[in-house]
Amino acid sequence: MPPGRDGAPARPGRRKGPSGTRPLILAAARELFAEKGFDGTSLRAVARSAGVDPALVHHFFAGKEALFVDRPGAVHSHLLHRTGVR
Repeated sequence: MPPGRDGAPARPGRRKGPSGTRPLILAAARELFAEKGFDGTSLRAVARSAGVDPALVHHFFAGKEALFVDRPGAVHSHLLHRTGVR
């Protein structure tokens, strides 16, 4: 590992810039809510589908309800689109 500014080994951690993790989680959640409904979707399943650790889902969202309503209309319009309702 290359040294840090003070000559000590650099510590692993988050890269600079936006991570893109939150949008991945939201996209996975939309798909799972559309396929399995609210009750059939778990935060662990969302994390698995997004390819992230479940702790990251909890980092960005307070719970399943917060994830479901995070972007008003986004999940709902996605559900309507998937079911063919207009």
